[in-house]
Amino acid sequence: MAEGTVTVTGTGSAGGTPDEIRLDLDVSTLAASVASALGTANEAMGRVQAVLRETGITDLGTTGLSVYPRYGDEGTPTGHEVTESITVRLPDLTRAGEIVSAACDAGGDAVRIRSASGAGVLSTVMCYLHNYLP
Repeated sequence: MAEGTVTVTGTGSAGGTPDEIRLDLDVSTLAASVASALGTANEAMGRVQAVLRETGITDLGTTGLSVYPRYGDEGTPTGHEVTESITVRLPDLTRAGEIVSAACDAGGDAVRIRSASGAGVLSTVMCYLHNYLP
């Protein structure tokens, strides 16, 4: 070993019980104009956020906004799609399904769950599917 060199070798581990779910949620709308699509998306996302706050969720934040033109089969513009995205931290696993369902009800058909991670994700998704699929 060269003079003045320090070599460190070690191993470590960490453990714990997951105690929250992180949910990435989108609201997507289509309209003839950008202004109309933005307005509809803002209204839907406002309802979603209001319901989340009513259920006691305080850890949520905007993570994205996108605006895309839509084209028909012939390549002619048919309208615009607006997507607003938020990330929500659900700390109470026992109420996660209830909260996700309430958010989806508030936003209606515009709501998309982009991803969910953390403890209890499978049960939350199953609850959602039970409530929304025929």
